[in-house]
Amino acid sequence: DLRRNERKLLKHVDEKVECRIYAQRNEIEAFISLAAEISDKTYQTKAFGAGVKKDEHTLALLNSAAKLGIFRGYLLFCNGTATAFMLGYVHDKTYYSEFIGYLPDWKEWGVGNTLHLHVMKDLAALGGVTSFDFMYGDNPNKARLATQSRLEQNIIMFSQKGFNRWVGKVYRASLQLSAFGKEKLESLGVAQKLKNRIRSAQ
Repeated sequence: DLRRNERKLLKHVDEKVECRIYAQRNEIEAFISLAAEISDKTYQTKAFGAGVKKDEHTLALLNSAAKLGIFRGYLLFCNGTATAFMLGYVHDKTYYSEFIGYLPDWKEWGVGNTLHLHVMKDLAALGGVTSFDFMYGDNPNKARLATQSRLEQNIIMFSQKGFNRWVGKVYRASLQLSAFGKEKLESLGVAQKLKNRIRSAQ
């Protein structure tokens, strides 16, 4: 499936596909500038504000990671345009993919899957990396490509006394209502339509 995506993309851009690897401190600003531009156009950033930002905190974090030799970022260029990125870290024989994103206009051509293929080739050539961790969250693509999964949960503890007891009850009720609403929206096909509208919004 990944190979088929790659062949489709290569045909579309006349073989003009390049994956650039970023691991050094002097490469971080160039990487994060392009990655943030892509991230700003993704559904995750538009809907939840979750994505890669070019700010002092991110630059400091990546510089520290590069200094330790664990930072590894990737950008996929098609016809000279940066279309997809992956940001992660190599530690203890595992690559932890913290952020990934692609330009919505290039979704049809599977740039995310093609980038993943290039990343796997690079990690294999790097040597010593035996695992790829998709990190938190779930989606069909992760389920399709992964060989293992684990259940993760957030635990929030509230005091059973006074006002905090009622805060806990309201919080649990809001979670149940949110889960119910999500299930209904998905069953009616509305959730995907909303996602598509958010992705296409300028």
